[in-house]
Amino acid sequence: MAYGSPSSLDDAGAYLADIKHGSKPSDDEILALKKRYAAIGGISPIKAVTEKQALSFEHALFMEYGEDIRVFVGMKHAYPKIAESAKRIRSFGNITEVIGIALSPQYSSVSIPGYMDPLVSALEGHAKVEMVGKWYDAPGFAEMWASRISKCTAGESDDTFVIFTAHSLPKAAMSPGDPYQAQLTETVESIVRACGIKKYDFAFQSGAGRDGWLGPDIASKLEEHKSECDSFAFAPIGYVSDNLEVLYDLDIETKEYCSKLGKGYLRPEMPNDSPELSGILAEVCRPYLEK
Repeated sequence: MAYGSPSSLDDAGAYLADIKHGSKPSDDEILALKKRYAAIGGISPIKAVTEKQALSFEHALFMEYGEDIRVFVGMKHAYPKIAESAKRIRSFGNITEVIGIALSPQYSSVSIPGYMDPLVSALEGHAKVEMVGKWYDAPGFAEMWASRISKCTAGESDDTFVIFTAHSLPKAAMSPGDPYQAQLTETVESIVRACGIKKYDFAFQSGAGRDGWLGPDIASKLEEHKSECDSFAFAPIGYVSDNLEVLYDLDIETKEYCSKLGKGYLRPEMPNDSPELSGILAEVCRPYLEK
């Protein structure tokens, strides 16, 4: 399951309304979103990438377990919605167990229940549902990112500064004891151990800087560390796919900020439908499949 995106610029208003739980977005909100999508080529690749991930994941499961496992795609805020995909699962009739996995490695009470609840509700009485809440600590996850960061910074000067990022969230919506920030810290520490980065920090993106949202934001970290390096490399560890938050918030907005500071901008390739990610997801599901 993934967050989703509008299938065209014409769908931007409906997409925003879904995110806002049916509230009508303002014209300015719709226009701002359309401009961001237009800047990355018109639409986000997230749906196409997620479908490729599903095929790659299904192949990895087939090689391990055989033909009895199918992978379906469901989107939180776009077609095919999670509940619609659950109806497809029900139509098969012989599917009695479902494992739900959101392509968000870290758990937050703000985000993950939004994937879990519609899946469980749509399959109630038809199939047993088990939800993978977090998988940032799965075998190979840190190594996957470490390899990409090392490849991205290879040949650069030794003073390249790595900034790890993840989507910010509204603090008021988070349940007491929400593990999101702690899990992000653990993710960073695991990757740093795997590739031996010396200069690094963490910042929230895509919402950071708004009143009441998790910080610090990227701009404040760029200002803090600008005297320590010639280039910044950004590792968006809260995502696994090319999407608007990566292709616009980082590759356009953050890159422009780096340019204004006279600093280079680097970003490792996203996992997307790589065999590494498919293998990791297969390992994540192993405890559920081998019961």
